[in-house]
Amino acid sequence: MSLVFGEVLHKEYVTPGMVRIVFGGEELTAFETTGTGDEYLRLHFPVPATGKFVLPAEDPDAPRGWRYPEGEEPSPCQPYTVRRFDSETSRMTIDFVVHEGGVASDWAQKAEIGDKLAIGESRGLYEPPADARWQVFVADATGLPALGRLIEQLPAGMSAKAIVEVVDESHKQQIASAADVEFIWLVGSGNGVAPSKLPDAVRAMNLPTELGYVWVAGESTMLRDIRKYLR
Repeated sequence: MSLVFGEVLHKEYVTPGMVRIVFGGEELTAFETTGTGDEYLRLHFPVPATGKFVLPAEDPDAPRGWRYPEGEEPSPCQPYTVRRFDSETSRMTIDFVVHEGGVASDWAQKAEIGDKLAIGESRGLYEPPADARWQVFVADATGLPALGRLIEQLPAGMSAKAIVEVVDESHKQQIASAADVEFIWLVGSGNGVAPSKLPDAVRAMNLPTELGYVWVAGESTMLRDIRKYLR
């Protein structure tokens, strides 16, 4: 398990529901990005009670190939999407959903310049067919950072549709793309506040007959429903 520390260089609220943090520092020069639009990794946070990092170490004899020090509370870790990575400056951008409670959201809202997180290795899942004629992206607020990066990376001439579910009108984002992208925003549902409307929105689509690609990210129950329908 390869971990590097990233240091907070910049912080801003993209919307009232999303805080963007840019990480840098010497250790991030060793980070190897996949370049994939939905690139994700594990962020390791300081233990809330102590503010210290208790991180896993490689151990070939352990079931997962790594273990935490015995007798200590481990650092909480959660998967997050890399919203952007600049290979020239080794700066990494992560967008955090703002909500009440939760280690990651609390940390992000309180983060100050110079604070650090431990960052794991990344991987990506997005892999459309080379000859796909259209793409559809479906996400709630947790999937919005990946959806944003994916759409920004679409080539000119690609036809795409993005269906995004957010809590409030003020949580909508402006996302530029060279592709021809139609945005559909569903407001006030899903995201832990009400049943998701994304499965019904997907069922209501008239998908083209040409070869295409559908990418979905968000809460697990919603994901299972949509994937079952598409298959």
